[in-house]
Amino acid sequence: MDYKKSVLSGFAWEASTKAIVQIMSWVSTIWVARLLSPDDYGIVAISGIFTGLCQMLAGMGLSSGVVNRKAITTGEVRSVFYLSLLSGAGLYLLLFAISAPVANWYNLPELAYVLRVAGTVVIISSIAIVPGAMIMRDLNFRYTALTNMGANFVLIISTLTLALMGMGFWSLILATLISQAFITVVYLCACKVNFKGWIKIKDILDVFGYSAKMLGSNLTAYANHQIGQIYSSSFLGQTSTGILQMAYTLAGLPMSKIGEIFDKVAFPSISRMKDDKEQASKIFLLMHRYLFMITCPMFIGIAIIAEEMITLLIGEKWLPAVVPLQLFCLLNIFRISGQLVPKVLAGMGNINASLKFQIITAIALIVALRIGVEYGLIGMLIAWLIAYPCVYVPLILDMRKTLNITLLEFLGSVYPSLIASAAMVGAVHLAVESLSLEISLTTMFIKMAVGGATYLVAYCVVAPNDFKKLKQFVQKRPHTPTP
Repeated sequence: MDYKKSVLSGFAWEASTKAIVQIMSWVSTIWVARLLSPDDYGIVAISGIFTGLCQMLAGMGLSSGVVNRKAITTGEVRSVFYLSLLSGAGLYLLLFAISAPVANWYNLPELAYVLRVAGTVVIISSIAIVPGAMIMRDLNFRYTALTNMGANFVLIISTLTLALMGMGFWSLILATLISQAFITVVYLCACKVNFKGWIKIKDILDVFGYSAKMLGSNLTAYANHQIGQIYSSSFLGQTSTGILQMAYTLAGLPMSKIGEIFDKVAFPSISRMKDDKEQASKIFLLMHRYLFMITCPMFIGIAIIAEEMITLLIGEKWLPAVVPLQLFCLLNIFRISGQLVPKVLAGMGNINASLKFQIITAIALIVALRIGVEYGLIGMLIAWLIAYPCVYVPLILDMRKTLNITLLEFLGSVYPSLIASAAMVGAVHLAVESLSLEISLTTMFIKMAVGGATYLVAYCVVAPNDFKKLKQFVQKRPHTPTP
């Protein structure tokens, strides 16, 4: 198999399907935010802590274990499928049982009903784990890209429809269930494995060795992902958690949409080429360079227009989210790299380095955010912004050893984006000061125009050939076999 062509195909399909979804996600998020309150987002964020954890445990890292194996038998696939299904059902029953105590802990009676309904996503998603993994083993990025695009459309339309019907926070929960059901059905239709038969312990153990380590890495990554919501909901209350969730969502759209393209392609692609370290390192540097080229100006741009965007687009009730949004945007410049690199390390088989990073990050954030939360939501986010770069450095050192990449090569993948982004900030600041602009749609569009034009010009000066190469990179669409 020509892995380079498969990676190119993956980016082509993922990028082309994400563009429209990215725009629709922004429109949907803004529209729904105008209809719902911080308290609505708060209760959904709190329920998500528990349902997300159960989804992670149900998967047990088995998807990654299936993808990473050089060869896998039908018996192993069948056994892993039923194991994930049984674990999903068992965890839902556990979630149902603890829903009332959890609601009492947060003093939110309706949370019990929310957990019982939202928790069904654990069973629905567990059915899709193995079929999805088998599709990724074939590097059939076209199918997964189109499936996820369809699921995003379903999610957006369902959320808007239910919100307009006055369903409140239930619109977010029910739309998620509908979207996940769509993914599960489509993956099952594509999977050609015969699931008739019995579970064999030996088959499970053969896959579970790698999966157990991946589960540990995923669990700590999940804890790192949810640590802000955990502290906010425990110490600051439902409204602050809703504000945090909104800021996290807006700042995270480039990560969840653009970054997702790279994440989905990185792990299966690197897993297939892990025996060719030279090729893997070249692919990683290319991915990292383009990842920063696209997302860095988006993060900085959102931070620049945060006040106008929140005041004018989603309403003054969300004004407390302005500073958290700006802080999250700065933090995400590090986090988006910290999201990609562990995928690459895991794909190379160095799951220990990925697990170590997640554990160190969890410990650092537990300490830093516990100190910061005493100073409110802003204090907690400043502590997060200080702590994360400290744990990011050891991750990069492990990446250098695994891929034999020099520090100069790594820095070469980010410096054009950082220099161009700095120029963008300077240009927008000068424009605002010289024109004495106030908060308005005109100001927001001026900032966007000045910032975007400056970034493009500055980047072309620093790295004149990159945009041309990116265009060629995305436009190549080699054929990938349909499963």
